[in-house]
Amino acid sequence: MSKLSSITALFVWLSFYWIARLWNALISWKYTRELTSSRVKVQRVLMKYNLDALSLDNSISNFLLGPPKFQDIDIINKRNVCLYYVNDDEAFFVETPPELQIWKSSVSPFYKIAQNSHACSLIRMPLHRFLQFTDSLTDPGDRLSFIMAHGRSGSTILLQVMEKTREVISYSEPEDFEQPFHHFKGKLDPHQKIRIARANAKYACRCSLDENLNGSRVVVKVIWLKVAASFGHFELFRKAFPSANLLLLYRDALPTLSSSLTTFQHTPVMEICSALLGEKTYTRKRVIAMRNDSFISAMYDEHPELQDLIMRTEDPLAILFHSISVTVWSRFRCGNFENELPAVKYEDLMSDKVGNLSIIFQHLGLPLSLVSAGMEAFAIDSHQNTWFSKRKTSSKYMSVLSANNGSPSLVKDLNEVNAIFGIPPLGNELRISNTISTRV
Repeated sequence: MSKLSSITALFVWLSFYWIARLWNALISWKYTRELTSSRVKVQRVLMKYNLDALSLDNSISNFLLGPPKFQDIDIINKRNVCLYYVNDDEAFFVETPPELQIWKSSVSPFYKIAQNSHACSLIRMPLHRFLQFTDSLTDPGDRLSFIMAHGRSGSTILLQVMEKTREVISYSEPEDFEQPFHHFKGKLDPHQKIRIARANAKYACRCSLDENLNGSRVVVKVIWLKVAASFGHFELFRKAFPSANLLLLYRDALPTLSSSLTTFQHTPVMEICSALLGEKTYTRKRVIAMRNDSFISAMYDEHPELQDLIMRTEDPLAILFHSISVTVWSRFRCGNFENELPAVKYEDLMSDKVGNLSIIFQHLGLPLSLVSAGMEAFAIDSHQNTWFSKRKTSSKYMSVLSANNGSPSLVKDLNEVNAIFGIPPLGNELRISNTISTRV
């Protein structure tokens, strides 16, 4: 992306963002009192624009909204209404076209992209009333399963395998599961976090593939980096979903890091910022800015040598990614992690699809007779309808992080991060003890 086109894209997005914020605040001001009434506020989406729906947070500033109307609370129980996000005061929902099942990968492989692209109306209601509403809903219990994964480890295709069975509703990286407390300004105690997370799950699982409510199995793919940053540790996540089936998907470290960096390089936000500032400058500015994030700040406080390494390395982006990944991984692994979070390795799955899908289906409580239908997913582009499939994601990382002929200095710096955390050097095969998949 050229510098001129980057400036144009950034200017258009910022203009829309601030116009939307000012307009939405103006038309909502006179209706503030009505928000606490017995009805929910519904606003038609007049225009929508999101520079990068995958990387940026869900926000009402992605939409230019019409004047509010007030409807009965039953509107949030419609099949084509889904939770957008929650904050200290309110729960936000988007209404999509009634004929569209936005969780399907044919609409978008990523749920939040589908939400931002197909929203027709925004619905908002006080948070306490949303929690009261979900108290009356059935807990999904073991109908709910989570696939927890590092980005670029095959989780998208595995979720689409579930969808192809035609007996599973699948959600790919929904913000209300991955980062349910991201929009909160106040500090939440563990009890509040558990209640909100359970409310989100009960609401997401209220619909089924047929007309009967509370019947279908639901599989949710979440990125464990985001989940760990939001929940803090595995045991709190487990308390929020005590009956859910959990599965960890992982991949050898070098291919994961290489693919993650390649993908991140081609997100619109990264392309624009890199074109304007240069990749190294932008990454180092991110390092400084992220000092304000409590999680990253704690990482630097515990390991001050990490920040020094990021500022002097030849590739700060790679070191930053790897440092955050290792930090979250080391914190998230605690308590009964290995007993309660069986793992599947991507390389195992791709070498023996039928055999390892059978293991996965059995673990998630799905009939083995559905494996053959699920195999259809491997014949399609798992990232269709996204910029992943529309662009050539060529990158220096495919070569500099190659196990055989990669950049010695970069691999040395990455291994310095590993040494700080006491984990084995990169390049060695990764196989964690709770792996249930089998090698050929």
